[in-house]
Amino acid sequence: MTLLNTYVIPISNFTIESAFKLDEIYFTPPLTAIENGFSYNDTITNTEFTLIKNYLISLNKITNYDWTNYTFAIISSITPRINSVQQVWGFVNEICEKIDRSLDYIRLRECVVGKFETLPGLPGIINEGGKTIFEIDKESNVAKSLFGELTIFIKQGIGLLPNNEPSKSDFQNIDYHCIFSNRDDEVFLNCRYALTRINEAMYMQNLNTAFVYLMTTLEMIADNNNYINFKKVKPKILPFICNSKNEYHKLSEELTSLSKETRTNIVHNGMNIYNFYDNPDQIVKVLFRITSFIHRYVTAVISTGIKSFDVLETERIKLIERLDV
Repeated sequence: MTLLNTYVIPISNFTIESAFKLDEIYFTPPLTAIENGFSYNDTITNTEFTLIKNYLISLNKITNYDWTNYTFAIISSITPRINSVQQVWGFVNEICEKIDRSLDYIRLRECVVGKFETLPGLPGIINEGGKTIFEIDKESNVAKSLFGELTIFIKQGIGLLPNNEPSKSDFQNIDYHCIFSNRDDEVFLNCRYALTRINEAMYMQNLNTAFVYLMTTLEMIADNNNYINFKKVKPKILPFICNSKNEYHKLSEELTSLSKETRTNIVHNGMNIYNFYDNPDQIVKVLFRITSFIHRYVTAVISTGIKSFDVLETERIKLIERLDV
């Protein structure tokens, strides 16, 4: 027998000023913050806010933890029958992964690859180490802890305080639909995974690894099934993000340089990304450029509503002809 219960997941180094909802997940400050005047925005109702407070009250009854600089994610999920520690770990990882993917939306708006100081912590990992979520029993409203594998996550900086917390008006923008959609077609899943990879790269301390990972992501969205030479990657991607022939050739030269001069030497000749740039800020700018190519492509492709790669290829040919390249 399976039950639908509510789960509260702590996220360290993440501070918000009001409760809000993304898709089916609530994000809220800790109870102490709410009691000191924090409220909710137009993405949730007063009834939902009351439920949130009740969940946090249940949580506080079983913890003596200082939740300063934490945000909580709250999600409802079917609780499977669990018979072993390994199954608990798997379930905790599954819940935390769902929260992490919803955070993709906020990180894409607020964070940059290579700038670690503004990244939120990973869902469920508390500062002392270990992955923990809290289950609120549907019938009794009593909370209990579920522990995942021991995981220590260390990052620099104080974390993320979003400039603009998501509001109801955001539900209509293309970025929101790129992250939260019921689509399960091959084009959407390919694009959605590309956005996941951008978010994964944000936590890579080795910027060589992040650079190669992002360049590989460009190849992935260019052809989902086969490895293709980077020379063939550009005409697959650029038609969707360029508005003119001049822009096409300019970006083509930029990508050629990144592939032939930088990536080839890092992957095949043992060089370091720091050999190509004078300071870390320049590297961050380069990583931002690559993520912008991926992001622009994804939003353009998903905006078309095309669901198959065959139809997408037909559209690409039309764009190539329109740009005259």
